[in-house]
Amino acid sequence: MTGFGHFYGRYYRHLFMIMAIMSICGILFYVIVSVPASFQDMRVLKYSGVFDPNVVMAKGSTQGNQSSGNPNGDIVKAPPEIYCRPQHHFVFIKTGKTGSSTLSSLLYRYGLKNNLVAALDPDNKGFIEQDKNGNLVIKEFNCRNFPGYNVMASHIGYDRVAIDAVIDNAKYFTIIRSPYTHWKSGFYFSGKYKGFSNSSNPFLQYVNFQYERHREDHSVATPANGFCNRFGIPFEDDKKIMDRHLEKLDNDFDLVLLMEYYDESLILLKQLMCWDFRDILYYPLKVHTMYQPPTTPEMETKISQLARHDIRLYEYFNMTLWEKIRNYEGDFEADLVNFKNLQKTEYERCEEKKDSRYCHLLKADTSELARLTLEMNTHQWSC
Repeated sequence: MTGFGHFYGRYYRHLFMIMAIMSICGILFYVIVSVPASFQDMRVLKYSGVFDPNVVMAKGSTQGNQSSGNPNGDIVKAPPEIYCRPQHHFVFIKTGKTGSSTLSSLLYRYGLKNNLVAALDPDNKGFIEQDKNGNLVIKEFNCRNFPGYNVMASHIGYDRVAIDAVIDNAKYFTIIRSPYTHWKSGFYFSGKYKGFSNSSNPFLQYVNFQYERHREDHSVATPANGFCNRFGIPFEDDKKIMDRHLEKLDNDFDLVLLMEYYDESLILLKQLMCWDFRDILYYPLKVHTMYQPPTTPEMETKISQLARHDIRLYEYFNMTLWEKIRNYEGDFEADLVNFKNLQKTEYERCEEKKDSRYCHLLKADTSELARLTLEMNTHQWSC
């Protein structure tokens, strides 16, 4: 009996241990599935580049319920700059006479600050060029241990397939301007006004000339519809067809900025990219002070015919801009005021401290910043 007692004693001890382990596992499982979501769904949030484990917004958390008055314990949205991750892959399609040089300089500064690789060739020109047939050609740029490109901010033709082959999974944005002022600005910038030197209002004479030609042969003035031309949108008077092209372009781009609402557009860009206010600071570049006679109502009527396709495009993206502002996550007006105050402070500071390295980079034009970016990239990746 002693042998049998010893056997059963060992048997029951092992059985007890197994049952104890199973009980502990059951308790742990119960804790995991029933513990408040403040522990289950805890997420470490990112703010201004520093991870703060004390900031938690989660389903069922007491803090979330008290702060929002949410009895159901749904996830409480923190301001987007807290929980989002800064975007380091982006493509900016530059457009002429829209403040795009100022914006591309801002983007190159961001790239320098964050060690991003820009799609530039060793000659400091555009990485993508057009061949004689108008097709986009991607240049070869081989480097040892090359990680791939992050940034593109150049005057290039818009070809989504070709650009996606260079920068994958990127945020896309561009900037446009009211056709009434855009065409006029291009007219003076390109020097066309010199051909109407006998007129007190060269642009008026040019508009009249283009309008009369349009009345005679019903041709569309391509310069007056430069945005549509740049983005491959046909000059189509059928509203339904035009709307389909605009909707496709809207789907292609994460944001279309407007020059007339530059700061407002940058606030949207900041949220889209999860950047800081300092990342969108700028110094106005290529601002021309040449006197330009005012545009008359009669001229605007004629321009509305000549630039009607670009006007339709502008109206569409003017609508989407304000829709994005209405859907802004956070206090848009407060963020806009804060940014304008910071912009004014830094602008004035750099007007005084002209020998500051920070101010030098803030004022640097696109070509210099592209050169510095290229130097950093080639040194970093042995190109």
